[in-house]
Amino acid sequence: MQRLKLILMVVVFCLVCVFPAQSASPRHERATTDLPDDITGYQVHVMYVLPSDGVDEELDINGAIATSVGAFQNWLANQTGGQKLRMDTFEGALDITFWQLSTDEAVLASQGAFIRDAIEAELKSSGFNNPEKLYAVYYGGNAMDTCGGGAWPPTLVGSVAAMYLKGTYTDPTVPPCASNPLARDENTPGYIDFAMLHEILHTLGIVPECAPHQTRSGHSSDDPSDLMYAGDEPWQPSILDIGRDDYYGHGKPDCLDLAKSVFMDPTAPDAVIPPGWLASEETGLPPAPMTYNTGLCSVDTRTPTTLIFSNVSTQPVDLYWVDYNCGEVYYSTLQPATTVSQSTFVGHPWRVRDSVTAELLVETVAVSTHLYTITIQ
Repeated sequence: MQRLKLILMVVVFCLVCVFPAQSASPRHERATTDLPDDITGYQVHVMYVLPSDGVDEELDINGAIATSVGAFQNWLANQTGGQKLRMDTFEGALDITFWQLSTDEAVLASQGAFIRDAIEAELKSSGFNNPEKLYAVYYGGNAMDTCGGGAWPPTLVGSVAAMYLKGTYTDPTVPPCASNPLARDENTPGYIDFAMLHEILHTLGIVPECAPHQTRSGHSSDDPSDLMYAGDEPWQPSILDIGRDDYYGHGKPDCLDLAKSVFMDPTAPDAVIPPGWLASEETGLPPAPMTYNTGLCSVDTRTPTTLIFSNVSTQPVDLYWVDYNCGEVYYSTLQPATTVSQSTFVGHPWRVRDSVTAELLVETVAVSTHLYTITIQ
């Protein structure tokens, strides 16, 4: 669990923008469902979530959350030279879902460091469980001794990154999270906006353990001005990956790189899914896999990659992963004219069989972190 502690002063940074401001285009109408997506694929879906007894400040419809997202997106684009997160939109506007949980504020706050897990579990059970979406949650309730939380795959796989807008601290010298407002405009991100981006990146697997300055479970140690810094000095975010050697654009093929995340736009041709994502989702696998032992086995490299399977035939086909004991584990059925993005690891074999006859149609092994498409004809 990644936890974010509030610094003693409100942190607001004025940045010189190299790129034109990119508006988040708030819709101003409340949506209580995930609206139809403008584009398909991996994207970040924004939510305004309240406990059952929470006070509705209408942050989803008054432009506050949209401005916050626009602020951290513009900052990120300026840091990367144009690349930013792919956000979920509907008819060109940021899609923000309002959701009121069935659990009250006190019960959720009592979860302590596991409040993020509790929020994620209830959202998933309510249908917010798209395997290609990360949910950025602005939570309008209390959390104890933290202002934010995120997952950190593969150690902790999850789909929710959250900011606890009403979080409080047992230390009386630390002000409440609400003392830091959301961004006032899309060119001036402040503490909460930077913190939301920080938690989103954690949930994508940043900072990976292989990074030279990784510390404290997914943070960087080299400078307090780094977006992902954690240490004894006050956090003052203004730079994305100082030295570009830990988590963005480092060019090391065997270490997770935000620049190559499927959640970034533009997307790199060799983009990858966050480590462990699809493997951790409830994909409806059968209780006992069918097995064909043929001697080809998975190798435990722990290097994540992605395979794209495209069924252009007229018949349904079944997708199998070949496990470490050389057995085939059923994963899914691809109907005609469908494509699936499958997370895996380098050294893992996959097979495609005819759904009716079980005839072997394709056998492939993931050999690198490059994104490959396997076409079934």
